[in-house]
Amino acid sequence: MGGLLVIVGVAGELWIGFRSSKVETDLREETGKTISETNERAAQAEQAAESLKQQNLILESELLKLRKAAEPRRLTGQQKATLARLLRAHGPDGVVVVSAMMDPESGDLADDFDAAGVAAHGKH
Repeated sequence: MGGLLVIVGVAGELWIGFRSSKVETDLREETGKTISETNERAAQAEQAAESLKQQNLILESELLKLRKAAEPRRLTGQQKATLARLLRAHGPDGVVVVSAMMDPESGDLADDFDAAGVAAHGKH
């Protein structure tokens, strides 16, 4: 009877070992699949992120162009100096500069033209 119990115990251990080995193999395969799928999704996410970065750069460039176009028009220092020189060349007569009321942009630009006239003739 003792021998039979030993045989049953050893057989049970072998059967449990075989089953646990199968479970471990299945678990490794499933883990491998999960890792592979995760790596694939990560690669796709990286590609999508790179694409979004490129799109963002394009949008930022377009935004800068729009902001530049929306900036108030002003004369540069060089443009004012050139205008003053041209006005001086046409004699001592002054220039009348006007702008639209309640329009800060045209007022600023008119001030730039006025400053060139003052530089040319020394008076308003």
